[in-house]
Amino acid sequence: MIIVPESAAVLNIIIHTIYNSPCAQNSPKFEELIEAVDKMPLYGLTPNTIILPKSPMHDLLLAHGALRPLDIYALAAYHNIPSLAEKVSSHLLGFSLSNINDEMACRIGAPYLRRLFLLHTNRLEELKRILPKPPYIHPATEDCSFESQAKLARAWAMGATHLAWEMRPDLSIHTIKSVLESLKDKLKCTDCQAMLEKRIHEVLTRWAAVKCTISLE
Repeated sequence: MIIVPESAAVLNIIIHTIYNSPCAQNSPKFEELIEAVDKMPLYGLTPNTIILPKSPMHDLLLAHGALRPLDIYALAAYHNIPSLAEKVSSHLLGFSLSNINDEMACRIGAPYLRRLFLLHTNRLEELKRILPKPPYIHPATEDCSFESQAKLARAWAMGATHLAWEMRPDLSIHTIKSVLESLKDKLKCTDCQAMLEKRIHEVLTRWAAVKCTISLE
């Protein structure tokens, strides 16, 4: 008889992973999934060669990403499973990286920790580049001269300043849109309002295009 120290639940997860079959129907606990992956090398298994994109185990771990993103990211980093780390990293945009303790930092390791910090930093820097530029001015009219359009620039500056206080990597498009669209109330000129709407659309489009996952390069 062969005696192994792992629980039946953990062994069951490992065996299912080897045969690329789903084990979700057994409702494994989150901690058991983590333990199973960590114990795979003891059985001659290399996690990043069997936990591949779209595999049952990959999908099951990813399903826990929204609630346990840091643990999944650390697991993926420790075993160098880049596809899993990349996908779950989007759930860490709202996580304060200062809350990563030394133990977790060691598990994640320098390469993946750097990628996570760069993700946060790059998004903040891009937002700083996107917001300051005021809306374009429109041709002067009898009701709205170039001097009058200074109101639009001032209103935009106020909105950008407000967003600067809320600036974070996971700042939502809804929040940006809500703050900037409220500036319309300060403008009576319909042409100025049109320029404002155009600029808001540009901001939202550019922010939506900013990468929201780590770079694997």
